[in-house]
Amino acid sequence: MDAETQAYEQRAKAAAVLEGHPALLRLAELETLRDLAKNANARLYLDLERGRVSHDE
Repeated sequence: MDAETQAYEQRAKAAAVLEGHPALLRLAELETLRDLAKNANARLYLDLERGRVSHDE
């Protein structure tokens, strides 16, 4: 099995876990926001009413 196929299978498994546990998805979103916030050049735009996040670097 090649690396691309293995990576796809791992992502599919992760998606299945996240689908069953929405809190884990939210945790991943917050970790991503934390990582983006470390970049002084990044600007984060939060739409708290709709729960959308966008960014530009």
